[in-house]
Amino acid sequence: MKVHELKCWPESFEAIVWNRKKHEVRNNDRGYECGDLLLLRCWDPASESYNGLWALAEVTYVQRAGEGPAGSLLTADAVVMSIRLVRLEYPVSSS
Repeated sequence: MKVHELKCWPESFEAIVWNRKKHEVRNNDRGYECGDLLLLRCWDPASESYNGLWALAEVTYVQRAGEGPAGSLLTADAVVMSIRLVRLEYPVSSS
């Protein structure tokens, strides 16, 4: 099992947190496997910085290019992962 730290834009982050988005599409440059954890850090593109929110999601299924009928739709360097939210963390206020 590996932990992959990834940038996650606010729209996707919110959808994952509210269980509307249960997949993640990425370049398969990290060797993603079932059981791996995705440390999703919420990235604010306007300020070009992390906003302090993060979530931990478990990879429950990996669809790779060339595997099965759906795999024929993916480019060679892409992967679709089914994910399950494990933990959500909010920044602690210092006030």
